[in-house]
Amino acid sequence: WIMNLMALGTGQLLCYLFLVSLGDLRRNIPGCEIGFFTAFLLYGMALFLCRRNQSAVPKGNASLLIILCFAVCFRLCMLASTPSLSDDIYRYLWEGKLFAAGITPFAHAPSDPALAHLQDPVVFPHINHRESPAIYPPLNQLIFAVSALISPTITGMKIPFILFDL
Repeated sequence: WIMNLMALGTGQLLCYLFLVSLGDLRRNIPGCEIGFFTAFLLYGMALFLCRRNQSAVPKGNASLLIILCFAVCFRLCMLASTPSLSDDIYRYLWEGKLFAAGITPFAHAPSDPALAHLQDPVVFPHINHRESPAIYPPLNQLIFAVSALISPTITGMKIPFILFDL
């Protein structure tokens, strides 16, 4: 049954690679739905397999190790993807840069003319609700700021969320 679990995990990984290959998922909704539905179906089958074989789990708990390894692979695969179903991450990065620069995102909306020197061509065009100041609480702002200090990129902003997820 371990081989079946490996096969199901590999199938899910192929689904994630397929989703990454689609690029902007908004431009290919049917492909997006097929990829996510198939991955979810394989996930459900893996849950069923693990539940059915719960009493047969080896003492070393190989199934848990396999699941964790695949979880890391899934997240690393998606790390390379461009955000397309949500633009929230651009707002996180913007607010993180502000907070890291000592500017409170609660007092200034991204479109504030006083912040014109920070309105870069990579992140700023993708920010949602530019006329509204921050709505995320201070702990989130701290996470955004630390991420922006370490790596002020979309990939850098994804890393703490992947770590929290794992």
